[in-house]
Amino acid sequence: MAPAGGIAPMRWLRMTHFLAQAGFDITVMTPSNGSFAYQDESLSQRVHPNIKVIKTYSLEPLQWYQRLMHKKGQPMPLAEFSDKKNGSIFSRFSLWLRANIFIPDARIGWVPFAYRRACKEFKKSNFDVIITTGPPQSAHLIGLLLKKKYNVRWIADFRDPWTEIFYYDQLPHLSFVKKIDKNLEDKVIRNADVITTVGFKMAELFASRAKRVEVIYNGFDGDVTKTLTLENKLSRKRISYIGSFLEGYENVVFWDALNFYIQEKNITEKEISLEFFGTIPENAQKVINSKGLDKFTKFHGVVGHVQAIEAMQFSNLLLFILPNLKSSELIISGKLFEYLKSNIPILAIGNVQGEAASILKETTGLPMLDYKDYDGILGQLKYHLDLEKPINNASNSKKYSSKNQSNYLAKILTSL
Repeated sequence: MAPAGGIAPMRWLRMTHFLAQAGFDITVMTPSNGSFAYQDESLSQRVHPNIKVIKTYSLEPLQWYQRLMHKKGQPMPLAEFSDKKNGSIFSRFSLWLRANIFIPDARIGWVPFAYRRACKEFKKSNFDVIITTGPPQSAHLIGLLLKKKYNVRWIADFRDPWTEIFYYDQLPHLSFVKKIDKNLEDKVIRNADVITTVGFKMAELFASRAKRVEVIYNGFDGDVTKTLTLENKLSRKRISYIGSFLEGYENVVFWDALNFYIQEKNITEKEISLEFFGTIPENAQKVINSKGLDKFTKFHGVVGHVQAIEAMQFSNLLLFILPNLKSSELIISGKLFEYLKSNIPILAIGNVQGEAASILKETTGLPMLDYKDYDGILGQLKYHLDLEKPINNASNSKKYSSKNQSNYLAKILTSL
């Protein structure tokens, strides 16, 4: 089975690779039949040859959901069962099941199989440290069980918050289920030897409950890439959005500002294009097209990581949007680091006080713009697209490379 696609797997795919290069003996455990939003076979080739990979069975309710709600080959819904509350009866029931039966998430069916296999591996090898990463947060329950049984040193890695993740309040939890979920979260945080997170604002969520909290950013491969010259680009200027497009992103005023810019300058579809690479809801496509952008917009669907990087490089401007929901100041998104590496100008929309805004300003000097900042967004469009050559300077991004982040992780491991 091909590995999960998208940005989420890149964090540990990269870090385990660098750790293996540095001489760490690594065993990775993953589901053999996991239900993923989409898969990317090319990522299998990036696993370091010295890494032992163990695949175990997982009881996957998401597979049943996919068979009932989606045609074969279609991507699964983002955030698992996060359908609209006003959707069909079945989708609302699925959402209720996801919130109240599959605790802490719909990947809970992997826990008993992974734990049993991990115990067999412990009989063969003396592991010094175990690392669990979530979401899915149910993976941390495996770490909790192994910690209790073997008293092994344990790092619990949080790529997103648990009960404070941005869509948590949209799930129809029963009150006692919320208490169970919070209790599981507290047990994990208090028992892990180290909690790692992707940013300092998220680290603050765990600081009072954890023994030790460290920040390891998602990072990017290699060095910051030189911006391609205009001769290397397409004849038209291209604005690209790469990655999953979340519900609500269609409500930003960017589309109105772009339409005004196009109309003001009397630009044709041969001169500019708005291109999406990744999943985007059908209703969002309709909203964007209705803004007078239908002739300028192309939806390419899901692409592999290599194609996504190429799409960034052959763009004049990269569109970056963060969710406008609770705890938005915590969200950084691994995509930001991929964007930084491309060294292409970024038009970013999100929480102007968030950590992503600070990183963007630090590395490129570019601002994060508010969701409703029409004048600011229009000004950035004019600034970047009216230039003969795109201007960006991500030279301050070096510390965010995956290699540097992995070196820091290696220091944490050796300190345990």
